[in-house]
Amino acid sequence: MVCLFVCITYRNGNAQSGFHLPDEFERNAIDKLETQNEKLFQFHTGILPFKKRTLALEIWNTLNNPEAPIENHNKNLLYQYPDVFLSDPAIDSLLKIDTKPLWKYFYRDGRHFYSHYDDHFSFTVDQVLQLGLGKENDSKDPLYLNQRGLLFNANIDQKFSARFFILETQLSALNYVNEYEQLYAAFPGAGLYKPYKGKIIKLKKGFDYLLSEGELSYDASKHVNISLGHGKHFIGHGSRSLFLSDFSTPYFYLKLQTNLWRFHYQNIYAELSSETLQDRGNRLLRKKYMAAHVLSANITKRWSFGLFESVVFGRENQFEFQYLNPVILYRFVEQSLGSPDNAFLGLQSKYLINKSMQLYGQIVFDELLVKEFVKLSGWWGNKYGMQLGIKYFDVLKVKDLDMFLEWNLVRPYTYTFRDSIANYSHFHQALAHPLGANFSEAILNITYKVSDKMQLKFSSLYFQKGLDADTLNFGGNILKDYDSRISDTDNFLFQGEKQKVLHLKLEGTYQILPQSWFDIGIYMRNENLNAYKRTFVWFHLGFRMTISRQTFDF
Repeated sequence: MVCLFVCITYRNGNAQSGFHLPDEFERNAIDKLETQNEKLFQFHTGILPFKKRTLALEIWNTLNNPEAPIENHNKNLLYQYPDVFLSDPAIDSLLKIDTKPLWKYFYRDGRHFYSHYDDHFSFTVDQVLQLGLGKENDSKDPLYLNQRGLLFNANIDQKFSARFFILETQLSALNYVNEYEQLYAAFPGAGLYKPYKGKIIKLKKGFDYLLSEGELSYDASKHVNISLGHGKHFIGHGSRSLFLSDFSTPYFYLKLQTNLWRFHYQNIYAELSSETLQDRGNRLLRKKYMAAHVLSANITKRWSFGLFESVVFGRENQFEFQYLNPVILYRFVEQSLGSPDNAFLGLQSKYLINKSMQLYGQIVFDELLVKEFVKLSGWWGNKYGMQLGIKYFDVLKVKDLDMFLEWNLVRPYTYTFRDSIANYSHFHQALAHPLGANFSEAILNITYKVSDKMQLKFSSLYFQKGLDADTLNFGGNILKDYDSRISDTDNFLFQGEKQKVLHLKLEGTYQILPQSWFDIGIYMRNENLNAYKRTFVWFHLGFRMTISRQTFDF
């Protein structure tokens, strides 16, 4: 099946354009530019997706220094937003890629397969493709990936933007991903999925699924935007988010965004599912709902501080309208309703240390009783998580050698709820960290840009997690209700069967066209559960166009 990825945004004069969810490499380039400039961007990098035009123009204003020419890697960053700069011939000329059109009509702007621009309407068309082959040492099946689609962007008028996304995927998964699917009855990032055997490449076990995203967006004023869509968000400055991540499958949402001076305020109201189609078959899935808001403030030019609050609740197919209040604290609403729901409160911050380093972190509270915390009683209700990370650019003054180190910890039973419906999940997939709860994790990423087109990356992921034993609930599986906990007190990190995992990656990427790459990678995963040890080694070769590399980092 040929799939369609449609993104409709708009551009005209000072109008705002659509939203943009950057990939890992683009986020790294944005963070690096912000750090080297020693000044926080106004669009608040800890709340994704970004407003595309705001992001692009701020990057341009940062780079536009007559005394210092724009380096090629920063030009590559600006290439991501061609429609934003077309109203300025000088900028567009600077970014013009020297290439001849294909058959007169294709790649005319050097970036998109097909494009049209004018003052009132513009659009671009790009094919989406990702093909991959590999082999895992402990599997008879080859590692197979086939993603196909089409990307269409259009800009209309000065007030409206729309986005729609469909992508079809067939793949064979790694052993640990298959085990995740068996445990949670869900495939990471997918909603409905079905078995796939393959016609050309025969597979004993594969997966086939279709993804869709869409958004209608309206700029009510220069500072206020309203969006209605089906998609994902990411709140945080790191590789992981303890608030809201893009790990799960897309969900329906209504979003309000306000940008004033140094502040960004966002409200998200979402409809989620507490079940999967594997649970319900052809029956209508049981719904639950989420209301969340995040406030981010640039306190100084180096320091950003943010507040996050969310509540997940189950009602009989109806939204609790009191949660539509965009400013009140949800705990007060809960008390007025007389029936507390699953509420979370979080804080996040980022600080630019110097021209090469930035420090960031998060802390989330699901529930906390101070007197029990001080007593160190191991009370089950002290449910919280912490994150601390540092990004170091041009390590030891070696140009384009970048590194970041991140640590995450989440206590047992965090994100769970008493009825197993209003837990912090969607389609049995975590809305925050993919490991759920009862774990500690350390991540090290080192990237080196060999040239403008070639990049190498080394990643190390190490975590310890307490797993459930038999039917006992030790607090690591967020889908289980907390009433089935093993004890009220004496709960500690990694309780249960202790799992230790070391996951190493060495990857290379070569860009052959503005939106096309060749990928190669070799991977190792070592697992230790009690006295049982196993090691997986695999390699991957791939080609992709207009899509990020697919990963399963958990």
